[in-house]
Amino acid sequence: METLLKNKILIAILLFIIVLVSIRLFGSGHFKSDTKKWFEPSANKTNLITEERLKAIDGKKLYINLSPQGQSNTDNLNSSISIPADSVLTGKYLKTIKNFSGAIILRSDNITLSSKVWMILSQMGISNLYILVSDNETEALKYKFRPDTMTGPEL
Repeated sequence: METLLKNKILIAILLFIIVLVSIRLFGSGHFKSDTKKWFEPSANKTNLITEERLKAIDGKKLYINLSPQGQSNTDNLNSSISIPADSVLTGKYLKTIKNFSGAIILRSDNITLSSKVWMILSQMGISNLYILVSDNETEALKYKFRPDTMTGPEL
């Protein structure tokens, strides 16, 4: 009788763990893992958008200002919200972003921050997502590469 009771407890714990693992595996809020799919827009710069290209997009637009609270430089746009970057994945903000049907534009003074948020939201399956930039050229690509002339074979 005692061994049967111990086995029932073991079985109950095992079933509980199986249920938790199943919920984790088949849940809807997880990242998608197709690396090539997420790399291509960044390499092709199709995730970057300028003000000129933005004007050509028809339909609704949601501007998300990623500046920290108190440092908001949000324009007088009807569809503009300010969300600190560390709060984008909280329930109410994520629900707003997922339920929006139109172009979602991420704005920040720091393009690296916008890029990180773009990657996270893209991997969660959110599409029609762009990073607002002043121009389509990044700073690193504006200058011609010049190798260091001081290095070379020792004399």
